Amino acid sequence: MTDWDEFDTAESKVPRDRFGRPMIVRARGGKPVAYTRATTFAGSVEDMFGLGQWQQRMVAIGLSMRKDLLLSVAAHTDDKDELNRVVDQAREAAAASAAATTGTALHKLAERYDRGQMTLEEMPESNRDDMQAYAVATAPLTMLGIEQFVVVDDLQVAGTFDRIVSYGGQRYVADIKTGSIAYGVGKMSIQLALYSRGLLYDVADAGRSATNVSQTAGIIIHLPAGQGQCDLYWIDLRAGWEAAQLCDTVRTWRKRKGLLAPASFPASAEVVEVAADAETILEEMLGATELSLEQQIGEAPDTEALEALWLQHRDEWAEEHTRAAAARKTHLHQQVLRNAVNAAA
Repeated sequence: MTDWDEFDTAESKVPRDRFGRPMIVRARGGKPVAYTRATTFAGSVEDMFGLGQWQQRMVAIGLSMRKDLLLSVAAHTDDKDELNRVVDQAREAAAASAAATTGTALHKLAERYDRGQMTLEEMPESNRDDMQAYAVATAPLTMLGIEQFVVVDDLQVAGTFDRIVSYGGQRYVADIKTGSIAYGVGKMSIQLALYSRGLLYDVADAGRSATNVSQTAGIIIHLPAGQGQCDLYWIDLRAGWEAAQLCDTVRTWRKRKGLLAPASFPASAEVVEVAADAETILEEMLGATELSLEQQIGEAPDTEALEALWLQHRDEWAEEHTRAAAARKTHLHQQVLRNAVNAAA
């Protein structure tokens, strides 16, 4: 059914750390390191306001239905772990997870259909109309890859795409969505852009293989549960990749340290002296702030410093760092030449 039957990329076989992050052996070998999940990475710039409001409404509805949970809230106002459990139970009482559960089931039915493991006649009657619509909508597409695990080594991101499909001689990454697509389109675009640039990861030997899919457009397969309808949409992966770079910048910035420093404001004649020293204190404070590797490369004073950075950060050195270092080296060489010309003049 797939071009990669011999390529073991099953997500279930990927080892995880205690946070659930996939542990990946880098292309150059070495010990496995934790990669960020694609869904987590793509959420770095997501607007969570609407989702947060919906979750709060579900909790309120659930509490109104479960008086025992209201009593538990009153009894555990200083126990955050218990309150978190109450919130989860309240959402469950409001059936907030029902859509997700149904969506997971539809994903599995679609997978079994695409693998030839179930016919439409064998589908549960409650989902048969949905699956009939799915079969009709996806008929023009040739399924090449199903639930394959990929890694984006430059960003240390990994995840599993739903489908690789072929249409008109071109391969595309496709994702099945069973809920509303009125929100979260930006996150979808980022996720599929990451998948389109990812390499299939062989869990057995850490081998990598290209998918050769379009990096311009992806496909959203919208299969809303219980509606007997399925629609296909193109999604812009160029914009998604642009946002992925922004996600990387945001995540790097969040690691910045030293943003706070102790301050003293004496109410005396010393105030003038303290104020005069304020700029110096601030400069020292900012100088102590941990810079990202990209920033350190950009500020390297000479080629020896660039070499030292490479030796110090070999484990995290990626292609973008090599490009940045090459650009900085060229700039430094041009600066030397300009100085030489000016001195000769």
